[in-house]
Amino acid sequence: MADRAKLKQVKLLQQEIRERKEQEKQEKIERKKEQEKRRLENERKGEVVQVSS
Repeated sequence: MADRAKLKQVKLLQQEIRERKEQEKQEKIERKKEQEKRRLENERKGEVVQVSS
């Protein structure tokens, strides 16, 4: 009986870890997209300044 409870607890922990890793992976992808978007915007602003000068 105790073994079954331990096994259930271990499986729950493994599931939590998997979910956390997946969430961190998604957040990392989202940050990367945001950084790329910002980089492109800054690049465009730089071009506008050069054209204006």
